[in-house]
Amino acid sequence: MPTLGPHQQALLKRNPSMTQAEFSEAWLRHGALVLPWFLSYGYQSYTQVHGPLSSTNQELQDELHNWDGAAQSIPGTANLSEGEKAWRNAYYQEVILPDERRFLVSEALNHFKIVEGVTGKKIAIIKDGKAMVDIPEDIMAVWRTYEAKRGIV
Repeated sequence: MPTLGPHQQALLKRNPSMTQAEFSEAWLRHGALVLPWFLSYGYQSYTQVHGPLSSTNQELQDELHNWDGAAQSIPGTANLSEGEKAWRNAYYQEVILPDERRFLVSEALNHFKIVEGVTGKKIAIIKDGKAMVDIPEDIMAVWRTYEAKRGIV
């Protein structure tokens, strides 16, 4: 996820083999997948804006049909050791990115567009540094295997 200003959003494109509904379902599950990772870095907020998207900015509105969602986040300021960063990076590379490749047209960092003022169905995943959705046990089990690598990395 790129570093965004407080009002900025990253527009995202879904995998073209998915319907908008399938994309939304996959992205919500992805929200739970990234949740422990974001919280471990102290993220203060993470909101998904699901399509159909709209904007009062006419120029932006004219191109929103090319996009399927917008992510908005406020990162934290966690000061982590290199060892702590290493196992978190492994989770990102081995769990988060493969999931992005499944439901997005490509990894988010390869295609996003930074904008402001996009509206749609907003779903708060993190608010005020706290989880707003439950993390399924299967996701927590995977997260715990990476946490267990703390002393190994």
